[in-house]
Amino acid sequence: MKHVLICILIFKAFNFSAQIKKKDLGTYKGNIPSYQINNGSQLLEVASCNITVFLDKENLKLVIGSKTYSGGYAVKKIKRRAYDIHLTTPHSQIKEVFRLDGKERKMLRKGIFPQPDCQLIKL
Repeated sequence: MKHVLICILIFKAFNFSAQIKKKDLGTYKGNIPSYQINNGSQLLEVASCNITVFLDKENLKLVIGSKTYSGGYAVKKIKRRAYDIHLTTPHSQIKEVFRLDGKERKMLRKGIFPQPDCQLIKL
């Protein structure tokens, strides 16, 4: 039983222990396109808004319109200079997921339903 537990802990440690390269840290900026929400009786139009991600060694700060979220994040390395970044917003169970491609200097934010995904470019 001990060996199984130790193997699981080692697997978890290697799975989310990657570090983002220093040259891939920085500010990423983009735009969430407009989308529609069906509230049951009518379609509501949500306007597009700007999104900015400030990524440093230990924290991620997310600015969507006038709202700001920040906290620590977990990283999973996909391939060389490509990462999945997971941010759990404080006081909420919502998980933000970003896919960072360091070679292309781009980040993809996976939209929380019904928001569409959006592309961010490094400044």
